Amino acid sequence: MRRRPVVTILMLIIAVILTLPLRAQQKAVAPGFSPAKPFTEVQVINMVRAGLGDDSGAKLIEQRGIDFAPAEDFMQSLKAAGASEAFLKALRAAKPPEPASAKQPINQVQVFALLVGPSPRGGNHE
Repeated sequence: MRRRPVVTILMLIIAVILTLPLRAQQKAVAPGFSPAKPFTEVQVINMVRAGLGDDSGAKLIEQRGIDFAPAEDFMQSLKAAGASEAFLKALRAAKPPEPASAKQPINQVQVFALLVGPSPRGGNHE
C-alpha cells in the first residue's frame, strides 16, 4: 500500500517535467504587440533613426512587410536620414497588406464544399 503515494508523486513529477518545454517557449509580450505585424511608417522612421536603415533593417522589412504604401517623398526623407539603398529597395518591394474590405466572405456553396471535402489529415471521416 505504500507504493501508491510514491507512484502518484512520480507521476506528478513526470507531468511537470513534460510541460517545462512548453512553458519555456511562452514569452511575455506587451499587450497588442505581435512580432508578425507589418511595420508602420512611424516604425520605419524609428528604425532608420536607430541605425537600422541598413541590410539588417532591410531583412526585417522583408520578413514582416509594411502596412502602408511609401510615397517618394517619404523614401527621400529616409535616404536623407541615412537609409541605405538596400533598405530603400526592400521598402519598395514590400507590399502593404490587402485591405480588409477587399476580402470577400465565403458563400454557401464554399461552406458546403468545406464541410463535405476531404479531411485535412488525408484520412476518412468514417
